[in-house]
Amino acid sequence: MRTAYAQTTKPIHAHEKFYLVITGASLTHSLLNFSQRGFNAPSRLQLSSNARTALGEHNTERFAELSTLKDGWHFGQGNTLQAASLRAMELFLAQYHSFPERCSLFLSEQGNLELVWRSEENETTSLEFYPDRIEYYIETLDKEGEVAIRDISTLVQTLAHAYSE
Repeated sequence: MRTAYAQTTKPIHAHEKFYLVITGASLTHSLLNFSQRGFNAPSRLQLSSNARTALGEHNTERFAELSTLKDGWHFGQGNTLQAASLRAMELFLAQYHSFPERCSLFLSEQGNLELVWRSEENETTSLEFYPDRIEYYIETLDKEGEVAIRDISTLVQTLAHAYSE
């Protein structure tokens, strides 16, 4: 997974914290099963209200921009936003909330959504949402890898560990 770096105009303050909500793996399993059966992507992809709340106004606006990109958006390369990537991110956001203000949303050339943010120590965390997995890089733990969509709770626990120290 490539590491992307992001900057925002919003200031980051020392008193800001990362907030996590950890729910059971059964919720992820239920959401995954529900989303796979009869999942019909709308003609225009949209974020759920849960995702808009978790990602904030800046990334909600960014999503609207990314969802309008056409095939070839990156110098003749680059796929449009994939509905399955959005579904994977939505499943993750059902368990992980309140990103820092400096969290940024990107679209990979493959059409996958990516979330990237830096800790107070300026260390990068990057998540790329594939249809069947999430690839991650957590600089704080010097750890990278992937988790299957059905194991999102494992990634949430890893992130909780990374930001509780």
